[in-house]
Amino acid sequence: MSAKDRVRTASEATAASVRQIRPLTLPDHSAVSAELLEHRDRGRSVRGTLRKFKDTWIIPIGAAAAVAALALALVTFRHEPPRPASTNAGTVAPKVEGIPRYYAIASERPVSHDEQALSVTVGDVYTGKTLATVTLPGVLTQGGANVAVGVSVVADDRTFVVGRRNVYGGVTYFLVRIAPGAKQVATVEHLPIPETALGNFLGFAVSPDGKELAALSVRGNGTTLRIYSVKSGATLRTWIAGPWQYPGDGVQHTGVSWTADSRQVAFSTLMTAGANKYSGVLEERLIGATAPSGDLATASKAVLKAPGNCSSLLLTPDGGTVICATMINYPPASSIDPHPGSPGVCGKDGPMFVAYSAVTGKRLRVLYQYTGTCDFGVDTVLWADNSARQVIGENMTMIQGNPPRQFDYYGVAATGKFAKFQVAQHGQYYSGPAF
Repeated sequence: MSAKDRVRTASEATAASVRQIRPLTLPDHSAVSAELLEHRDRGRSVRGTLRKFKDTWIIPIGAAAAVAALALALVTFRHEPPRPASTNAGTVAPKVEGIPRYYAIASERPVSHDEQALSVTVGDVYTGKTLATVTLPGVLTQGGANVAVGVSVVADDRTFVVGRRNVYGGVTYFLVRIAPGAKQVATVEHLPIPETALGNFLGFAVSPDGKELAALSVRGNGTTLRIYSVKSGATLRTWIAGPWQYPGDGVQHTGVSWTADSRQVAFSTLMTAGANKYSGVLEERLIGATAPSGDLATASKAVLKAPGNCSSLLLTPDGGTVICATMINYPPASSIDPHPGSPGVCGKDGPMFVAYSAVTGKRLRVLYQYTGTCDFGVDTVLWADNSARQVIGENMTMIQGNPPRQFDYYGVAATGKFAKFQVAQHGQYYSGPAF
């Protein structure tokens, strides 16, 4: 689950961007635009977390739809080594039980001027060590499109599926298996799923039993969800929602996941508000994986219409709770718009990880809220346990200045704390990590 335009270097993020948008903040239940943030996929509108960070960190939430990653995530942006910040962001190397041990992250690696390969790194959350790195075959690309479109993991915590996009927009899937302690730790298998151009690819997820793969995309005829057989590559079912069109120049964080029994697929989509296709809120929906092919809108059901500041959603494996990760944005004043911003105070009311009941829609608890200094902040939820008591997520913040400072951490959110851990170094354009 995936991502988009890469963050430029922090020094580029100020001058050209801050002169055009008036400061605006939204309350917890306001509508969010579809001009989406994403930082997992450069140059085109695809699933993910943060769009051009250069543009979006100063855009009001009402003009930038709920985030990234992207899966999906998914995330692709100019990634700098974390630097200490004055926050309560937690401690390194958490001693947390009940979370996945292994993760995989896919990163672009240039082969030639117009050809890119994918480097897939598998790491150990408990020890912080890298287990193995494998390189997938190079592929032609163009238009700044990120080759890495997603990473997903099977319930065994040893099998990962990696998506790679080619120059024509087709997505190829690879199975990466790991055997910790073995002489050959990782092996790669090319899956037989057809390499078809699906339009704007939003995200995918492999079922917990590893037998099926669900992929979400959107093009002129609407939003489409397909389920493939991992073994044969056959398309098993297809659903299309014609009225669910592409919502503008960016795409919300359209997470795709499965329930633990591999019988239902959850996904989020942006439900636009009236005639304004740039305004809407994320909605988490659920569909039976064996339901007959047909209309996606009628075959699926809504389990949560999220508050307007939710940047990504994830249904827990038991289907009972939806985790919302939020975004907050305080753009500075500019020469065009002299209204004062609110520098350095986003920690007063966000970003955070919040649990909602999938049955009643009622807010249950806040797992963690960032309370440090920043002018922009966005969380992305990547994994959750059945009880919705702890989640793995990403916390990214930025402080304006010359140059602006950016902080990006992965960690476990639970009981009001964020226990950070290290993810293997990756390139400028990447997707994942998946847990």
